[in-house]
Amino acid sequence: MNNDVVVFPRDFAPAHALQNPETLIACGDAVSAGSVSGDTIEVDVGSRPLRLVLRGFKIMDPPRPARSNGSNALYLASGKDKRDGLLLQYLPPHATTSLHFHACTRETFHLLAGQAALRTPWGTEVPLNVRRSVTNDEFVPHQVVTAESASVILLEMALPSESTGMKDHFYVDANTALDIHSKGAYPSSELSNFAAHGFSIDGVDCASMEGFLQSLKEPDPEVQRMICKLVGGEAKRRGEKLNLARLPSDPLHWQGQVIDRRSQSYQQLLDRAYAELAKSGSFQKALAATGEALLVHSIGKKLPEDTILTETELCSRLLRIRYSLQS
Repeated sequence: MNNDVVVFPRDFAPAHALQNPETLIACGDAVSAGSVSGDTIEVDVGSRPLRLVLRGFKIMDPPRPARSNGSNALYLASGKDKRDGLLLQYLPPHATTSLHFHACTRETFHLLAGQAALRTPWGTEVPLNVRRSVTNDEFVPHQVVTAESASVILLEMALPSESTGMKDHFYVDANTALDIHSKGAYPSSELSNFAAHGFSIDGVDCASMEGFLQSLKEPDPEVQRMICKLVGGEAKRRGEKLNLARLPSDPLHWQGQVIDRRSQSYQQLLDRAYAELAKSGSFQKALAATGEALLVHSIGKKLPEDTILTETELCSRLLRIRYSLQS
């Protein structure tokens, strides 16, 4: 097949465990009628129509407008096997999808043609590139945006065993954002890592989340236990002193275990720590007081190499806990 032709799933990594092995999309100027078997549709992306040949899909004729609030997307096709969770989306120039998150569904975006980016309210924007898949985790609000060019994107949704459909589609209003800050008004201040919500993890008593996080920079388990008992600014200052003796690329530590900051093991440790924090009655009360507000942490850093806890790592976990408390 011509190198100018983009083929899903062949050209996209990692491999995809599709229920229908015949599932295929081929698109590009070199896809001529009859060169690839399947249903053919054409969309405008750029100066001339783009031809797509689909197998294993149900064509939507006419294309279905998005049901999501504020979305400009059109849906061109869906996977014949609903377990695959496939939707073919067209987004015109200078357009957006709705700002939303999922509680049970992990989405992967495969850009087939055009240009687009995946944006979150937490200061990140990831360009979508042809032949490069981008995955968005549960409880991370997001929307696709386009600029001068339209885009054709295949959405692949890792669904629960029983499809939840639009029930797992939670809209977010950026105008309702509550900014978490230790000096903010209630409940903002009580959701800061500086707040004195005690919890215990792996037999270590922590007086605050800040104490726990800053202790991860200390390799000595006994000194680490002492740092865990600190609260607020005192814990932060202890961590800043530890920063003087280490590089941002140095590993973290927890009770004798060395942990790579960018590893899944670190994310799992954060999950466990926040699960223990979530048992605190005062923390639960503060989180419940946020209602349905979008949670942000504007003073938080965006990149893992710059901080021990990014804005996304904090706020996505707070959204997850709030959802659990409300369920």
